[in-house]
Amino acid sequence: MKYKQILSIVLKSAKKKRLITYNPMLDVEIKISQKNLNEVKPIEIDTFKIYLEHAKENKKYYFI
Repeated sequence: MKYKQILSIVLKSAKKKRLITYNPMLDVEIKISQKNLNEVKPIEIDTFKIYLEHAKENKKYYFI
């Protein structure tokens, strides 16, 4: 739940600074059970690097 709150704060700030036009976290509903919590896996670093490379082409996603 803290991750949603943190992302919401970051994206709210990005919207306020006009880096993005909409805070997508407003539409996110997170329901976490203990079972789901055990299944959550972090993103692979190589996958994240690919995302950053693509995001550089569109600054609003890069700032996120």
